Amino acid sequence: MSSPHPLLARASRQLMGVTATATLIGINSPVVADECLDMISELEKLWSRFLPTSDITRLNNSIGAPMWVDTRTVNLIRYAQSAFIATKGAFNPTLLPLQIASGDEQSLVSQLRTAIPTTSQP
Repeated sequence: MSSPHPLLARASRQLMGVTATATLIGINSPVVADECLDMISELEKLWSRFLPTSDITRLNNSIGAPMWVDTRTVNLIRYAQSAFIATKGAFNPTLLPLQIASGDEQSLVSQLRTAIPTTSQP
């Protein structure tokens, strides 16, 4: 069935535990919609606490040891720090141990789990 708008494109994928949908109107909109979802997929690979190779998992496992991460991860951490300050601590990205202790250790879309390391891991 053709779209009611010839330049309308909609693409959806399961990303970050939800269905992400990009809807665009314009020239090349199908390509751009897919590129939007590709970008979200890239960020999920960097930031998912359920993927052992993500920057976030590696940082959590480093227990404070310095390590190289993607520039986008550095920016994410800066935004998280700013949100912590702006909300006077209501937004707190450091509560993962409490989150896991309250039962949120398994991914909503797979059998992957998050664990808090007890010693530093490479």
